[in-house]
Amino acid sequence: MSYYNVRDFGASGNGVTLDTEKIQNSINTCSNSGGGVVLIPPGIYKIGTLFLKSHVTIELSNGAMLLASRDIKDYTAVKLWDDEKRKPFVNPDLQPYHLIVASNCKSIELKGQGKIKAPGDAFWEIPQPPNTWIPAKVPRVSPTICIHHCFDVKLTNFSIEDSSGWTIECNSCERVWIQSLRIKNNFWGPNTDGIDIQGCKDVIISNCNIDCSDDAICLKTLPDSLPNERITITNCICRTQCVGLKLGCLEAFKDMKQIVFSNCVIYDCTRGIGVYSLAGGNIENVLFENITIYTNPFWELNRPIHVDLRISKQLPQNIPIGSIKNIRFNNIHCKTQGRILMTARPGAMLKNIFLSNIHIQYDVIDDPYPKGRNARGNQFSNDNPEAREARAAVVAENINNLSIQNLSVEWPENYSGPPFPVVWGKNLKGGFLDNPLANQSHKNIDKYQLFESDIKNIRT
Repeated sequence: MSYYNVRDFGASGNGVTLDTEKIQNSINTCSNSGGGVVLIPPGIYKIGTLFLKSHVTIELSNGAMLLASRDIKDYTAVKLWDDEKRKPFVNPDLQPYHLIVASNCKSIELKGQGKIKAPGDAFWEIPQPPNTWIPAKVPRVSPTICIHHCFDVKLTNFSIEDSSGWTIECNSCERVWIQSLRIKNNFWGPNTDGIDIQGCKDVIISNCNIDCSDDAICLKTLPDSLPNERITITNCICRTQCVGLKLGCLEAFKDMKQIVFSNCVIYDCTRGIGVYSLAGGNIENVLFENITIYTNPFWELNRPIHVDLRISKQLPQNIPIGSIKNIRFNNIHCKTQGRILMTARPGAMLKNIFLSNIHIQYDVIDDPYPKGRNARGNQFSNDNPEAREARAAVVAENINNLSIQNLSVEWPENYSGPPFPVVWGKNLKGGFLDNPLANQSHKNIDKYQLFESDIKNIRT
């Protein structure tokens, strides 16, 4: 294995001099020589855009920092997508400016015990009043690390902080391994996603610690991307004010299937798990297992689990609706104020939704009735007004084959508010409801409140 030390190419590492050209020369030389390791020794290396090359490993030594420039002029604009193919979808979080870029590469790796310090608030407006997102400037650096159409990608062990937008995006890649990363972003920074996987195959994300304002780990598909297939996310800790583990939303144009989320902890969130087909994509064969969720009582209308099938109002309504089916939730512990909410718009149906060994613990209850009808946001359906307002631990509407087994709910011991059932359901066709366990000392708590449903297998 050949090593190329960036200091030998003139990089200063003093944190003041722009070292972009020197480090890029070392990467190019390594690639042109057949590949090897570009070593970044201890020091602070101020950079703009760097381009990774095939068969090159970037090794960030312990004590080494890649310090992102705060001047947009130090970045190279790179257009990695076709606007025509992405119509009618436009995502303002995706910009042509990035800190690290890889496009159409094979066998690339970024590793080590060092740090990447992103430009963060250099591309934000003046902070707003407390507890609100900071507006972003345009253009800005987002995603910070952008990997497109690459094969055999490894991102391991380093830390990255203060991203000004999305942190890491992998788009239309195959064989991706992301392990032991530490992502620390401003909790009020605009759209500072942790890891976004778009149209990739054979992906493993493990042992990552992510602290960000927007979605921590999100799987998406765009009009010009491939499907998401064969993806495993395990042993991760996620802090976010949005969704910890997420599939889809507006970016759900293509299929997502054969996906496993396991052994994760999510906290401070509004939604722990989100499964959204809002743009015609099909989501199927997904397992969530051994997940612990703590929603933040500061936020209203929390949803530890949220499943939603419809077409977003932000898209043309003639798009054919997609599907969500064969989704399993097993061994999920939720400490929350909100509800498990699972809906499809009228005329559509979720299919084969299984909940087993679900524990919901309430210290307080966020009653959705006075708030749900006026709630905003593209991740809260306007097509299911009754479900929006329904009081229950689990709210389900328009589902073929809903099975709930070993559901336990701990209500606040001093609760004396309006009545709450354990499960509220409407238009549930087939399935199995197995005697949910709840502290039944409260006279105003029932087991089931079902409407227009024909579930035959109900144990009470």
